Formats: sequence, structure tokens, C-alpha cells
Amino acid sequence: MFSIQSLDPSLAGRYERYAFPGQRDSLPEKCLDQRVVVLAASRLLEPAGLVIASVKPEIQTGVIDSLFVGEGFRNNGLGSGLLLAAGEHLREKGCRRVSISFPVGRRENSALCRILQKCGWDEPVKSHETGKFKFNESFLWVNRVGFRGNDRAIPWDEPGPKILEEIKKGEDNWYPWRFSPFQGGRPYPDTSFWLCCDGEIVGWLITARVAEDTLCYGIFYIREELQGTGRAIPLLAQAIRKQLELGILYGCCSVNYHPDRSNPNLRRFYEKRLKPNATLLVEFYQAEKQF
Repeated sequence: MFSIQSLDPSLAGRYERYAFPGQRDSLPEKCLDQRVVVLAASRLLEPAGLVIASVKPEIQTGVIDSLFVGEGFRNNGLGSGLLLAAGEHLREKGCRRVSISFPVGRRENSALCRILQKCGWDEPVKSHETGKFKFNESFLWVNRVGFRGNDRAIPWDEPGPKILEEIKKGEDNWYPWRFSPFQGGRPYPDTSFWLCCDGEIVGWLITARVAEDTLCYGIFYIREELQGTGRAIPLLAQAIRKQLELGILYGCCSVNYHPDRSNPNLRRFYEKRLKPNATLLVEFYQAEKQF
């Protein structure tokens, strides 16, 4: 018989092997964070499994960040027990739904899909695809793409505090919080730009230099009413031109495929211009459950 309870920070060291490598060092802090659910499973005081979930209060959603059952404790319903217990804790914290994202192709994902089905989750759907691409002569098309009218790209560090404060006021008004240009670390300024249309900032492309030879294309957003008007591609071309000038050989990005959140125009551009130059591609699927 298994026992499932909140993990005591003093016992984090005994359970860290059941967390993803990037979460192990911070596991004691996660145990104390009210925005995180960390539940440990044991049998006769022996660690057997662990689930870690984070709370996104702004969208009343819980996210399963990690779910793992020790090899000697599988096929006994423990995975389902951990998932259900995490859902209860998230619901108590005000979450109305819970989601999980996972890459395809891993052996253990077939077991995860069976657990999700058993626990009443929706059928997983392709949520996004991440890729790494080699930037070569096939990207010279960017030299033929320019802005139209009064549109222009503004260097990342150009807007002053007053303008930035106005953009911040637009969060959850004209842009969703998940596309906020103020989340995360500092962008790589040489290849990150604001889009200015008729004197007003209406979008942005945020990049990060994750290695000497690799640039990550992160948040890319244009005002909804301007999407599909041809304004997004010139901004992307500006960043790629600068990347080519700097001699950064590779780029990586993630493209949304979720049926309810995907931008069809951006997805078609990705499949035509970027995907053929991929050196690495990983598909991710997402499943959800409403409380």
C-alpha cells in the first residue's frame, strides 16, 4: 500500500531522482512555494514516486511539470494515484483545469497516455513543435522583404520608461499575458525588436542567445487586428537579417499547433521557410482536464 503526501523539504534529497534534472536543485524550495504542489509517494517509508505541479493563478490553471514512478513500483496504479492527488491539491488552490505537455517518441509516454485516460483526461492533441534550424543561403529571401508604409522595427532598448509603461497597461487588454514582452530574462538586444505602426508599438519579436552559435526565437506577437495583414514577416526578416550579419549559425523556436491557439499564417510560414532546414524536431502533445 502506498502513502501519498506533500513532500517535506528535509526529504527532498531522497526524492530528487524522481524529478527532472532541471528541477532537482530547486526541489526543497518548491516544497515551500505555495504556487507549487509537490507530492511524494512511498511504500513502507521507501520513496516510490513524485509529482510536481505549478499553479498559474492568472488563468486558474494547474500544470503538471513532472510525474514519475520508480521502476519497481509501476503497474500498481501509483501513477494514477499521484495524478489524481495532484489534481485535488490544484483544485483547492483555485484551479479550474489542469494540463500536461509531453514530447512524442519516448517509451514511457504510452504508459502516461493510459494513466491520463484512466483519470478522465481529454484526448491529447498536438500542442507545439520545437526545432533547431541551420541558417544558410536558403534564408537570403529576407533581403527581399521590407516594411510597408510607416511600419518600422525599433531596436529593443530604444523605447523609454513612459512608452514601456503604456505597453504594460495593454496586458490582458490588447495582448494576452502569455505574450507579455516583460516576462522572463533580458532579451538579446541585437536581434530583438518592437514593431511600430503609424507611431505606435503594436508588436514585438523577442530573442535570446542561448549559445555562441544559436539564437532562440521566443515571444513573437502582433496585435490581433493586424494579424494576417503581412506585418509580421518583415519583423521576423529583420531579426534573421541581423542574425546572419552576426554569423549566428543556428536558430531554434517553438510553433503552436494547438487547435484553439494556433496562428495558421505563422504555422504555414514555419512549415515552408524553417522546417525544411531543421536539424532537430520534437513534437509535443498536450492533454487537459476540467474540474
